Amino acid sequence: MADSSVHLKQEYYQTAGHALAAAIVLGLVDIIAVASRLHGRRQHKQKLMMDDWLILPALVFTVGIAVIIVFGVSREAFGSPTKIPPDYEGNLLELKTDQLSTSMTLQYTYSTVIVAALGCTKASFLCFYRRIFAVNKSSRTNIVLLTMLGFVALWTVAFCLTCVFQCRLNFWAIRGSSMDLETQSSALRLATMVKTYIVGFAEDEDPSSYLYWGMVECGVAVFAACLPTLQFLLRALPWETLTTSIRGLFSRNSNSADRSVPGVRLDKTTVVESIRMKEGRDLQKSSIRSKTSEDGILHSSSSYV
Repeated sequence: MADSSVHLKQEYYQTAGHALAAAIVLGLVDIIAVASRLHGRRQHKQKLMMDDWLILPALVFTVGIAVIIVFGVSREAFGSPTKIPPDYEGNLLELKTDQLSTSMTLQYTYSTVIVAALGCTKASFLCFYRRIFAVNKSSRTNIVLLTMLGFVALWTVAFCLTCVFQCRLNFWAIRGSSMDLETQSSALRLATMVKTYIVGFAEDEDPSSYLYWGMVECGVAVFAACLPTLQFLLRALPWETLTTSIRGLFSRNSNSADRSVPGVRLDKTTVVESIRMKEGRDLQKSSIRSKTSEDGILHSSSSYV
């Protein structure tokens, strides 16, 4: 017998297609951006510093988020309505299905990975600012940036530990029911999960929502951190040579099109010969006019005599 589903209206960012698109596209863009950044450092013979090293774990964690989303969509844990067995008549808070267990496990992993990704990206930005603006180690700018780095490090560690031990050491509760979470997890986690279990995955509180926007946030952040290096790579491209090649291509196409028409040949020699012929005709006409006017003057003079 088929399962019944709690199926409500979905926003575009809650659908499986948009979640997959964001995960795959942003993941690939970030990989290309980081690879280009490292290549740019090597091409300009610049030493890799802390901002470059920190962007690598940020990329790994961001790609990890993309993998979580792709796997969750493939298992209908994200972007799909909650499936409830038709013969289930008990309390929804005690419901256990493979779909819910997979969703809970992936959400637990995601909540830890996104904190690490954002922490590494923020630290990479701050280290890049130190690389550019903090020339003197005793300057106020350097002290402020170091203070912010310390705050970001503490924030990352604190939130990662909070997410990992949100059920203390009872990790089995992550794959349990909402009733298990009621006794093992924090109050905030409990309130969120209970509402999700009751209304299903297609509400505004659908986990697909914060997974989608979390992927967008991390993906754009990693790409933005690589933009300064990508700017140098774009400047190094031979734009003049490329422009000349394109112009030459269009010129060759134009000449070949002209030669394809019988009797038409618009090369440089033809143009010069046409100009010379026109000048010769004009000179001949002017000489004829001069001769005609002279004959008329002689005729009138003889008549007068």
